[in-house]
Amino acid sequence: MQAAAWMMIFGSIPIWLYVAVFQETELLSSTLENRSFLFLLLHCCISGLAYYLSFHIISKYGPVIYSLAAYLMVAFGIFIGVFIFGESYASSDLAGIGLVVLGVLIVTVKRHQTGTEPRLEPPQT
Repeated sequence: MQAAAWMMIFGSIPIWLYVAVFQETELLSSTLENRSFLFLLLHCCISGLAYYLSFHIISKYGPVIYSLAAYLMVAFGIFIGVFIFGESYASSDLAGIGLVVLGVLIVTVKRHQTGTEPRLEPPQT
């Protein structure tokens, strides 16, 4: 995880240096006033945070829990679309979200029950 994060950071340094040295400062100041650019910058920051969190979840909890989190990302995206952007969805979409949440709950509850992990017995001699 750390290698991928550092690779992204050091990979972007030449781009920032090029922009700082070879681009006009007027271009940068006018770009910062542009709302589209600010939304793009916000998207890059949020995507970077999501990228970091995905590796953190994989390293701490494992790929099974990460796949569950990936399913929930779609559900949260739909909720954000409905509540923030005023989008409308069909009842089948909401039923699909319910099935995803139900599946995540079933897998999560089953993982936390005692006696569900396979046990390895020592060989009988």
